[in-house]
Amino acid sequence: FPRSPSAKRIAERLLFAVTGEQAIRRTEEAITRDLVDALKRPTVLFIDEAHLLTAHGMHYLRYLWDEPETRISIVLVGATGAFQLINRDQTLRSRIFAHAAIKPLTKNEVKSAAPQLHPIWRNTSETLLDQVNSRYAKGNFRAWVIFTRWADAFCREANITSVDQEVVDEVMLIVQSLKADEG
Repeated sequence: FPRSPSAKRIAERLLFAVTGEQAIRRTEEAITRDLVDALKRPTVLFIDEAHLLTAHGMHYLRYLWDEPETRISIVLVGATGAFQLINRDQTLRSRIFAHAAIKPLTKNEVKSAAPQLHPIWRNTSETLLDQVNSRYAKGNFRAWVIFTRWADAFCREANITSVDQEVVDEVMLIVQSLKADEG
C-alpha cells in the first residue's frame, strides 16, 4: 500500500490481490462486499510495510477479520510503528494472536545463513562476510538478499563462482549509490 492509504484503496488492492479483479469506478461498499465474498474461503493476508497504514486502515482490516463470513488470518509485517499503533487501540490489540520482533542476525547467524542464501557465499571467507555485514547489511536479512542479488549478477558477468574482495568492493559501490539515490 502507499503511505496512509484510505480504506477504499486498501479494499481495491486487497480485492485485486485475492481475486485479480480490478475495482474500477466502484464504491468502497461494493468493493468490500465482493472482498468479503472472496474471503469466505480460508485465506492468509500478508500485509508488508504495515507501519504505513493509518489507524483507519488497521480498522478496515479489523472489520474484514471480524466479518462473520470471512475465514482469514492477517499477518502484519512492518516497523515498530505498526505494533505501537495497534497497541494503543484496545479494539485492535484484543485481536492480536502473537507479536514477534525480528532482531538483526548475529555474526554467527550471518556465517551460517549466507551460504544457505546463495551458492556464491559458500567459499567466501568469514572476514568478507563480516565486512559485508558491518559495512552494509548490519544483520538485516533483506539487506543480505539485496546485496546477494547484486553480487550474483556481478559474479555471473565476471564468470566467478564465489564472492571475493573485488566482488564485495564492486557491489558495495552499487548498493551505496542506490542508498544515496533514495535519500
